[in-house]
Amino acid sequence: PQRRRSSIHPHPPLHPHPPSRALTVRFLHQTSTMSLISKMFMPVLEWMGRRHQAVVGNELKKYGLRYDDLLDPLYSGDIKNALDRAPQEEVDLRNQRIKRAIDLSSKKQYLPYDMQAKQTPYASYLSELVDQVQLENAERAALGTEKTYDRSIP
Repeated sequence: PQRRRSSIHPHPPLHPHPPSRALTVRFLHQTSTMSLISKMFMPVLEWMGRRHQAVVGNELKKYGLRYDDLLDPLYSGDIKNALDRAPQEEVDLRNQRIKRAIDLSSKKQYLPYDMQAKQTPYASYLSELVDQVQLENAERAALGTEKTYDRSIP
């Protein structure tokens, strides 16, 4: 029997039938295979991540730096805004750490081991402020408003 086409919808629907059972089973099989693969490799990836973090932390300790010290305000305006919001004491400590690291690097030396043991390379002081600035910028973009007017002279 022929189907009647209604005057409201002159064209037949693009997908008149639900997907076949074979297609659904194949999709579920692929999904379960992917989850199996991810479950197999997740411990390896987590181990690699922890190992990488330890290596980076040791390198930062050699120069007395923190991970947040590596964020460059010339690279991103968000980082510059976060540094402007940070307490002046934190900014001064950051500048001292960077100067010390440059001095040690130019002399091809490292901090003494007793000072390296006191370092906290992953103590965050800037990341939360950067996240806050990025959230504000995303909200501003969603609302379609411009940045607030900045009267400072560069």
